[in-house]
Amino acid sequence: MDNEKKDILQKLEYSPYSKEEDIRGIMKLMEKALSEPYSIFSHRYFFTENKDLSLTVKYNGQLIAACENRLKIRGQKISGNIGMVAVLDEFRGLGIGKELVSRSIELMRGKGASEIFLETEVKNESALSLYESLGFVRHKFLYKYYSTGEDAFRLKLFLS
Repeated sequence: MDNEKKDILQKLEYSPYSKEEDIRGIMKLMEKALSEPYSIFSHRYFFTENKDLSLTVKYNGQLIAACENRLKIRGQKISGNIGMVAVLDEFRGLGIGKELVSRSIELMRGKGASEIFLETEVKNESALSLYESLGFVRHKFLYKYYSTGEDAFRLKLFLS
């Protein structure tokens, strides 16, 4: 790894969602990185339900990546959900997305999740590769799942 990349990685600040004002910046980040449009209500839901599970990454004070997560509790079963992950284009390929997802897994495991699920577009090979490298398996095919008409896979990571 070259010195510039090492310098960037050393200056990254990972932290949980902290304040309502962060939502606007996260919305802009997600709009740039994701093909599916999400309203402010979607983002606010993740933060108000489980704000300590959603993570942001800043570089020199600038928001460059985020991961919105939540827990779903049904009876005795606790499932984690990785709702949205985004990394600005110029910071991709540094392992930031993988680190965000890894930290998210550990946060949800610590809250008692027995499994974690997420959805991603069938054509998003880089995301599928990332999630599968962390132990997620393709659990279900979702026909025209996204509002764009794209198909998706639901992936699951079984923790126990």
